Amino acid sequence: MNTNAILKAALFTPGPKGRWGLPVIFEGEPGGGKTSIIEGFANRHGLYAGGNATIIGSIREPTDVGGLARLFDDCFRLMPAGWAVDMVKEHPRAVLFLDELNTNVPAMQAAMLRLATDGAVGELILPPTVRILAAMNKTQDSANGWDLAAPLANRFGHLTWEAPTWHSWSAWLLGAEGQEVEAENAEAIEARVLKAFPTPFAKAKGLVTGFLKAQPSLLHRMPKSGSPEQSRAWPSPRTWELATRALAGAETLKLEQSDAEEMLAAFVGVGPAAELIQYQTAADLPDPCDVLDEKVTFNHDPKRLDRTTAVLSACAAIIAPEKAPRRKERAEVLWRYIEAVSKDAADVTVQAAGVLSTKGFITGKSAYAALAKLQPILAAAGYTARRE
Repeated sequence: MNTNAILKAALFTPGPKGRWGLPVIFEGEPGGGKTSIIEGFANRHGLYAGGNATIIGSIREPTDVGGLARLFDDCFRLMPAGWAVDMVKEHPRAVLFLDELNTNVPAMQAAMLRLATDGAVGELILPPTVRILAAMNKTQDSANGWDLAAPLANRFGHLTWEAPTWHSWSAWLLGAEGQEVEAENAEAIEARVLKAFPTPFAKAKGLVTGFLKAQPSLLHRMPKSGSPEQSRAWPSPRTWELATRALAGAETLKLEQSDAEEMLAAFVGVGPAAELIQYQTAADLPDPCDVLDEKVTFNHDPKRLDRTTAVLSACAAIIAPEKAPRRKERAEVLWRYIEAVSKDAADVTVQAAGVLSTKGFITGKSAYAALAKLQPILAAAGYTARRE
């Protein structure tokens, strides 16, 4: 595992709900340098870390995260802790580092649920530029360790921390003292990522959508109650979204294939990740931009509806963003595919047709011909057509 590449992907991949970063837990043996390396990496990339941005929940109260109830004008409000208020004021671009996560008692784990997904501390929402990472030792090696509750575990990706080698540690020891490293500009990195992210994200959406059509039982597979696997990575709608973003972030930030696969497995587990990778290889999906620009022709196979779903979904995801290039021309190409596929597999076209309809791209003979057949299905699925 390339730790630096993985950390950069975790910190600079656009996450859910407009927040930056993918929440990841690094698990390793005590003394492996998790805290110091992660904090140092964040600071070198223009993100404040350390100090009051590192939280060890086992020495705090649940109200330090969930908020302290106070009465204001006959109304109780959950007031945020001082560390969160200070972060908003002083360090809006930061890494909130939840260290020793599995030393938290169950009550503290419950208090961290909204923090992990929404950046919520009481009624305060941390800026979207505050990333959230975590680290912990193995439960048996932790100071009064607890297994992570399934709801908290399922909010994170799970990666094994590789301790520094003798060579890398010696290099650090011999050269670290007094050595100043100029920080990168986090805003500049974010701008580059946002510009490049839409196409890889669309491709990843199509791939995951097609795969889950072929393997619908993998959409949500919670381990059995009492299983230690509940505290690890397992597939759910939440983690599949994170995995989709991880795939797109890996391509955007040019991770090696092995690191991209490790990021994928971190969110949905090794088994489902391996099946997705095998599916991707076998499906040999065309680039959706090439399909929409008519550089390649996609041939629909009625026996491989999952593959058709993947291609149509990826194409729709390319067109959907408001600033996407050549939206009208590409929409007309996609309508032609939708019309052709709807003749024998109308249900497969619903998602792509729904995206185009709700975005107002209803022009041309193919669009009207397809909608004549699909309108009742789209209405039943909750899509409302509009015109630009």
